[in-house]
Amino acid sequence: MDLIAVAGGPGSFTGGVRIGLSAAKALAHPFNLPVVMISSLKGLAYNLPGYDGIVCPILDARRVKCTLQLTGGSRIHCLQ
Repeated sequence: MDLIAVAGGPGSFTGGVRIGLSAAKALAHPFNLPVVMISSLKGLAYNLPGYDGIVCPILDARRVKCTLQLTGGSRIHCLQ
């Protein structure tokens, strides 16, 4: 293992981000591993390695709103 990644939102409440980051740091510390925080939407988009088309992960932001990200090639656009 080279590093530990943590989802940093959107979609995570503040408490969830803090708990996740604290757990990741606790796991990384004894092995001297770096901890990185990535966007939840980027994490969803990268589940299709090698796919060249447009990817649009969407998260429910509640109250009739959503957060989405359009990814195509090397371009990433995040709309909130």
